[in-house]
Amino acid sequence: ICGVLAKLSREHIPPESAFNNKTTIRIERMDRVLSLGPDSKPMGPQQQGGVWKRTLCEPCNNRTGHWYGDSYVKWCYEAVGVLERSAFTPCLSHLYKIYPLRCLKQVITMFFSVNGSGFRKKHPELEKFVLCPRSRFLPPRFRIFCYFTVSPFLRYYGQQVVMKDYGHTIIIPFAQDTVILSDKVGCKQTDTAKTSQKDLGNMP
Repeated sequence: ICGVLAKLSREHIPPESAFNNKTTIRIERMDRVLSLGPDSKPMGPQQQGGVWKRTLCEPCNNRTGHWYGDSYVKWCYEAVGVLERSAFTPCLSHLYKIYPLRCLKQVITMFFSVNGSGFRKKHPELEKFVLCPRSRFLPPRFRIFCYFTVSPFLRYYGQQVVMKDYGHTIIIPFAQDTVILSDKVGCKQTDTAKTSQKDLGNMP
């Protein structure tokens, strides 16, 4: 995230405590991922201890984990509680006792890990947003959405999806929530009131 050339440390995506500690199967080629159906059994090398990659230097990993990781994990547990109480068919708005800004910054940290060094070069304002604990506002060109995910699979996709009204979009589906980062430069803003997605950047 900081741009300093240094040894990379192991980063769980999402954090290990956020239900990311099981044995996983890694599939690197996108064409193989897209060919899988909802009931398909993925094949590939197994990885112990959840989904992780060596993506962040130790200072960035330690700082972001200390500043934001616990709050994000608590948010995930609250989301699972909502799903369980609603029999996995949530249809009402629910209040969360969380620190939204910390959760948001942890989400942005995961986008850095998913996309590699080129993401920082293209979006330097997000580096300052994440690495400055006093930074309170997401740059207005970005919007982040989330929605419930009911699936036993954990996947993430880098910056490769183009949506009609937003431009480049990054999607990270997890066990209980899916988060989307939308870069809307040069694109018109769309009314999202009709969707079930929640804009995290506008949370109080």
